Amino acid sequence: MSEHHFKFSTNWRGQDRLCGECNLTYDEGPHIEIAVLKPYTSYVCPSGESLGHSSRWTGAYIPTLRTERDHLCACGLALVEEDTELWRLSWEMPADDANWRRVERIGSRHSTEQQRDGLLALISNGERIRGVELVRIDGGDS
Repeated sequence: MSEHHFKFSTNWRGQDRLCGECNLTYDEGPHIEIAVLKPYTSYVCPSGESLGHSSRWTGAYIPTLRTERDHLCACGLALVEEDTELWRLSWEMPADDANWRRVERIGSRHSTEQQRDGLLALISNGERIRGVELVRIDGGDS
C-alpha cells in the first residue's frame, strides 16, 4: 500500500484507532505525518466543518486520542495553529423595539473570521443583519 494520510475511523484494535483506508494503526501503516504539533499549543480545525468534536487539541499529535466522531471532519489533513491575534467583530441586528442593536465580540482571528463568514452567509439568505466589521485590535505574539 502506498503512503497516505491517516483516515480517522471508528474502528479500534484494543485502545489503538485503526486507519479507515488500510485498517492499520498509525504506527503500523505507511502514514504521512500530518503535522508536527507543538506541546501546549492550541490548534483549530480550518475547514469549519468540525462535526461532533471540539476542533481543538493541545499537545503532541496522537491520533488515538481523537474522539469517535472526528472522522466526520477533514481537519486531520490540515490543522492550523490557533493565532493569538485579537480581533473585534461587530454587527447590528434588530432589537425587540424595532431599533438596531450593535453587537460586539472579541476573539482570535480564526474564530472571528469564521463567525463573520457565517454572518455574511445569513445576510445573503435574507437575515436582517448589517454593518459587519472585523478589525484587528492586538497583535498578540504571532
